[in-house]
Amino acid sequence: MSVYELSLGATTAARERAALELLEPLVLLPLDSDASWAAGTTMRTLHRDGRTAPLRDLLVGAIAREAGYRLYTSDRRFPSLESLDLKVV
Repeated sequence: MSVYELSLGATTAARERAALELLEPLVLLPLDSDASWAAGTTMRTLHRDGRTAPLRDLLVGAIAREAGYRLYTSDRRFPSLESLDLKVV
């Protein structure tokens, strides 16, 4: 989950309040240079192989992987990143 995606879905005042409340107890992981580099490397590999993936998915996946976290998603099309502990629920 990303703050960006929650903000994007906060289409009403009630949804915005709910999104902000959801964020309060969470530890937010930064988009640092290691995660950025990993996402870029993955995108370059995908392009070389004639494939693509949404940039935000690659960034979220790279952040989770670099921090050593499992990433849960309901998106069955979420791109597979090498060494990412990905769980589709």
